[in-house]
Amino acid sequence: MADAAQWFATEVLSRLSGVKRGKEQGQFYAHCPVIRHGDRHASFGIKAGDRMAIVFRCHGDCTNEEVRDALAQLGVPDRHLGLLGTARYEESRRVRATSEERRELERVRRELADLKSAVNGLLNVRMTQAMRHICIQAAMEGIDLPADKREFLALAARAGVSQSKRYDAWNEVYTAGAQVECVTEDHVVLTRPEDGSQVVQRRGHVRIPSEGSSFPEREERDSPRGKTDNKNRRPAA
Repeated sequence: MADAAQWFATEVLSRLSGVKRGKEQGQFYAHCPVIRHGDRHASFGIKAGDRMAIVFRCHGDCTNEEVRDALAQLGVPDRHLGLLGTARYEESRRVRATSEERRELERVRRELADLKSAVNGLLNVRMTQAMRHICIQAAMEGIDLPADKREFLALAARAGVSQSKRYDAWNEVYTAGAQVECVTEDHVVLTRPEDGSQVVQRRGHVRIPSEGSSFPEREERDSPRGKTDNKNRRPAA
């Protein structure tokens, strides 16, 4: 163990069995010192630490507390045992792990809520089933509908749409003569209006005045009283 520190080689490694070098610099593997483990495959990793004396890990189900106690029983001095396996350090690790798990869980929950909102919005938009699958796939991947045909067809393939339906969907969105923009909370979806649909025009009550006439004159002329007066008015001599 020429590449190990003297104290680490004499006080730690020499007390273990089946010691062999690992792939990383300063990394060693040995039989786990915990008796109940009965390790025969050198599944115990150990090395000298940077911020603590030693860093170790049993790749079985042995806890750090059990490993520390076993190393102490083998005669490793307490000053070389480090912090792993001490009650205070392990408790702080559990608290950190719990906080990270909670943050990760909250992040996943937000992503699922956003995805649910996007999918619900898409379900309320009138479109073909293939197009809906493509839009849902885009929402799951957190992307907009690609404007490039190849990327769009690849997205449709990932959505499980058949090859013929992929091209139909592309034509539906990007080569249609008229397009309708359907906006959901997180996405903008272009869909084709139904055949035979017409724009309904509503006639307003305000007309554009003729050239040279003012708005008061127009209002007076268009009013019921104004129309009567104009009808009975005689041309000037």
